Amino acid sequence: MMKKKSGISKILGVTHNDMAMLLKISRSQWSMYESGKRDLPLSSKLLLTEILTYVKTPSAKSQNQMLHITKQDSLMKASIQRQLQENEFQQLLAARQTVILEQKQEKSVRKLLLVSYLSNNDHKNNDLLKVMEAKAIKQLENSSQLLILQHKIKQATLQLEHEMLLKALKEEQ
Repeated sequence: MMKKKSGISKILGVTHNDMAMLLKISRSQWSMYESGKRDLPLSSKLLLTEILTYVKTPSAKSQNQMLHITKQDSLMKASIQRQLQENEFQQLLAARQTVILEQKQEKSVRKLLLVSYLSNNDHKNNDLLKVMEAKAIKQLENSSQLLILQHKIKQATLQLEHEMLLKALKEEQ
């Protein structure tokens, strides 16, 4: 007698084509069987029964799942550790870039102060002062407060990511 078998493909996690090839029937025959419009040949029914019995057995599930889960866990840990290393490198790089930008900015400010002092005193060499001032202003623009802020935000974001990665690694162990 034909019974409606809904979702067998979903239970087994295979497509209609895969299931049909496995049972050595046509795809349309499998689709009609799943919709309850047709029955399967006896050999296909027996194989399907064996497969469903095996898949629903707790020991089969645990053995197969444990192998895959263990492998996935080790891959996950390795991936998280690589991400942690990359994150730490990026944090160091961002910190170094921030320090360099701050130093350049301080140097430019000091140079502008020197130019201001020299222009107000008798040591006037206008061409040299103009060149020094232009260089200082250009360097200030290249190491602006906005750029420094962007690097600090990047550092903070990387620190948050680092904490999340550590938490994920801790959960995996």
